[in-house]
Amino acid sequence: MNRKVFLTVFAAVSLFAAIGCGPRYVSPPPPAPGNVTLVWTLYGRSCFENPNIQYVRVTIPGEALQNNGYYPCSSNGSDGVVLYDFAPGSYSFVADAIDYNGAIIFSGGGTFVVDGDTGVSVDLTPVGFRPSWARLSWSGPDGSFAVACHRVQLEIDDDMPVSFPCADGLDALGVRSPLMAAGEHTVTLTALREDGTVLSRKKSTLTTADGKPVSASYSFEPAP
Repeated sequence: MNRKVFLTVFAAVSLFAAIGCGPRYVSPPPPAPGNVTLVWTLYGRSCFENPNIQYVRVTIPGEALQNNGYYPCSSNGSDGVVLYDFAPGSYSFVADAIDYNGAIIFSGGGTFVVDGDTGVSVDLTPVGFRPSWARLSWSGPDGSFAVACHRVQLEIDDDMPVSFPCADGLDALGVRSPLMAAGEHTVTLTALREDGTVLSRKKSTLTTADGKPVSASYSFEPAP
């Protein structure tokens, strides 16, 4: 074979090898079964803080759960339960906290997707009340605000105002709002001195989610 023919054959073989060894499309793995870790709170509080709860009943349409879905409110220091061996897919659930008289005190629900092990959390709210609430905190323009501020009055939409010690909202944990319907709300915060006179006022908005607490922080303006 002459040199020209050899180089032509070599180039063709090299091109074929390059094409044959190039990147190939690899299909993604199929969805995987898994366990579901369901964690709950009771209107933002723990089972320890609600000792009247005997168990939590979990209902997942189409699924037969262990113990017919009845689980201790807290087990091994965890407020929740691990549900085993779920097929891949989307699920909805309802969780009801039931007291020792058999009454449902708190309730909540949601959805989750199984593609391997997954976790989902839900805040159960008091039955018969509106399902949403918020944890609110506030700050002042300077250090003198914390000294002068005695109480903060909170008004949401047209509901009756509620009052909190000013120091509670200055803490990072904040205060718990009254229950309200999910959606957008008008929030009015009024900082009061010890003698009841107005120190500062803040008007803003708050958007809450159904069955899930939210957090918001507000800054008061300097006193006029």
